[in-house]
Amino acid sequence: MKKDKRHSIREAMKKNLRKEYFYLKKELLFYCPIDLGTFSNETYYATFDEDGISIYQYDKKTESKLKLCERHPWKSWNKVKIDHYLTTSQFIFQGERNWILSLFQKGKEAQKIIEEHTSLQTEVVSRSFLKKLPGFRSNTPLNKYIGSICYTALIAFLLKW
Repeated sequence: MKKDKRHSIREAMKKNLRKEYFYLKKELLFYCPIDLGTFSNETYYATFDEDGISIYQYDKKTESKLKLCERHPWKSWNKVKIDHYLTTSQFIFQGERNWILSLFQKGKEAQKIIEEHTSLQTEVVSRSFLKKLPGFRSNTPLNKYIGSICYTALIAFLLKW
């Protein structure tokens, strides 16, 4: 049930975001679910257009099912630092006011759009595959030890199954 609900919210957001941008007469370059860093059951999406980034919330009470939460113009930043992890990508926008955006999917696609459609200076944090895995990112011995045990148990379970 929960997976079906998440899928229906994703489809509703996709349809309604396209409709919203059609009415605004703007080109929707990119949209993706995001993590705002708050503990909530709400669903948030980031949209990229020629003017900047908009944050929308899924709101089942309104007719359009969308609620505009924030608007961030490209011109308020001069640099973006991009950090791709295994499942998420973190964009740290630096300028007048710093802002961190965490995308759940399509981080490379968002990076490409930023590079093509904005004048922002991009800096990509490079790291090995091992440094992207939880347990190995912090580079502390205890976390590496626990991570090694967990990944070994997971691999053993998968091979046994």
